[in-house]
Order: sequence, then structure tokens, then C-alpha cells
Amino acid sequence: IDAMLAFERALAEAEAELGVIPRDAGAAIVNALGSFRPDTAKLRAGVARDGVVVPELVGQVKAAVGAPHDAHVHFGATSQDVVDTSLVLRLRQAIDHIGLLLGENVVRLTGLELEFGERQFMAMTRMQPAIPITVTNRTASWRAPLER
Repeated sequence: IDAMLAFERALAEAEAELGVIPRDAGAAIVNALGSFRPDTAKLRAGVARDGVVVPELVGQVKAAVGAPHDAHVHFGATSQDVVDTSLVLRLRQAIDHIGLLLGENVVRLTGLELEFGERQFMAMTRMQPAIPITVTNRTASWRAPLER
């Protein structure tokens, strides 16, 4: 819901800046969203009725904005615009977190290389012994894709 509200805020700001909606309407929408708290029971009922949360959420935002600016809430946007953009906003946070975890793995692999890097062991190919390699040979092949 927070990501959906961020979409509505950004939409109002962009449309006001570009003259698609009046500047005072954009300001009123942004101001109302600053303290807006949705009624989650009504959101649940809206999902049961509409199949998606967006119509009920937009209705609540319009009520919070009030006349005469409520007509400019969600102007020109579709429910799918809200769903897709809010998903991307949430995925960005997940991707940032995954990036941190991958970075930690690079540090751990580097630590293994520093501690055990020159140790040799038998490489395997198709479950058969191959030529001896070092720990660094193996960990470098794991680390390289993580550093791209």
C-alpha cells in the first residue's frame, strides 16, 4: 500500500509540474497523502468486490483530498499502472537487499581465498578425477559472476 501511495504522490507531482493537473491540485494531493492512513477493513472489502485494491484505495485518497481537487487524484492512470509501478518500487528494495547479501558472499569467498587459497585439491569432472586445482581456482569462478 505504501508503494501504491508513493506512486499516487509521484503521479500528482509530475502531472502538476507538467501542467496536466493544476499545481494547487498536485499540492493538495501531496499534502493529503502526507497524513493519509487507509481504512484496511474497507480495502479488504474493496478487494473482495473489485478483485484489486486500487479502486478502493483511490476512492479513499480522493475522499481525503476532498473537493475540488479529488477529481485530479489518479488522473490518467489505470489500476494496472499502480500495481505494476508499486511492484517495481518494492522489487527495488528487494534487489538492493539481495545485492548486499551477494556482496557479503564476495567478502566471504575472498576470505576463503586468503586463508586457504593455495591449498590444492583434486578437481572433478563428470564425477571423475581431473587435474589438481587450488581453492582460489574454485572460489574465483564462484566469485566472478557475483562481482559483475
